[in-house]
Formats: sequence, C-alpha cells, structure tokens
Amino acid sequence: MPTRAPVHRVPQANGIGSDADRRKVYNSSHWRYGVCPRIRARDPLCQIAVLCRGYGASTEVDHVIPIQDGGDESDGNLWGVCHADHSRKTVMERRGAWVQPDPKATVRVATAPANLRKA
Repeated sequence: MPTRAPVHRVPQANGIGSDADRRKVYNSSHWRYGVCPRIRARDPLCQIAVLCRGYGASTEVDHVIPIQDGGDESDGNLWGVCHADHSRKTVMERRGAWVQPDPKATVRVATAPANLRKA
C-alpha cells in the first residue's frame, strides 16, 4: 500500500489541454469512483462554508487553487464542497473576486469576509 495518496493528472486549463480533454478526466471512472469518494470521505461537510455555513454535505470536489493559477492535482489541493458554494466560487473566480486561502493554513475552511475582495 502506498504511503501517500496517488496524484491524479488533470490536463492543464491554461491552453495545454482542451475542455474536451478535461471532461474526459472528470468523467472517468478513476475520478468518479476513486478520487471523489476519497475526498468526500475526508471532507464530509463543505469546506468553503459560505452559503451553507458549513452544514452542507460535500457533494462535489473542487481544486483549492485552480490548475490555471498554479494549483496541482494532489489530494492536498482538493476539497469537498457543496454545490451552492462551488458554483459561487466558480463565478467569483471568473470575475476575479475570489481570494485564494492560504495553502499553508492548517484549517482551510473559507469564510465570506476572508475570501471576498473589497470592491
């Protein structure tokens, strides 16, 4: 048995891989039946905890630091999130309003004041 979790490879989002390539990875059995259940078991409740206030079940797996912003594909860069907070985070990332949490922090639960830029 390996001593550390396996690293899954996701095609880069910064032009190296196409959307179709990324969809193939996220629709693969390795992602659906290996990576996602492992992360959701580790994080049973939403780790963003803004809209659900931390009581939402982690139904989706998201990259803490997106691949295009230099994030990697390791389990340490993945967290379980609820659908509402994941959708909100995605919209905020596209607008440039999402502030990444500190990757060295021991507690990665994000709160609204800490992750919203003042407009």
